[in-house]
Amino acid sequence: MSNKFIEIVSVKVSPKRTIVISEVNKRDEGNIIIGQRLTVKDDNEKPINVFLKGALSIPRESLYDLRDALNETIKYFENK
Repeated sequence: MSNKFIEIVSVKVSPKRTIVISEVNKRDEGNIIIGQRLTVKDDNEKPINVFLKGALSIPRESLYDLRDALNETIKYFENK
């Protein structure tokens, strides 16, 4: 049985890379996935999206901890 990924939000971090946060139904119920999507164009200039290996699967209740860690990282670089 395959998983169904429901994209919640995405943010472009470079011309070809996007961070995607998704909810997963079935196997990882209650978890979210944070992955990278690479977008390239084929010979006809049609976009091709490829998800890279190594996505993070974290429990929903850890979202607040992740937010806090990102905020601390932002503060670190603002004060550098």
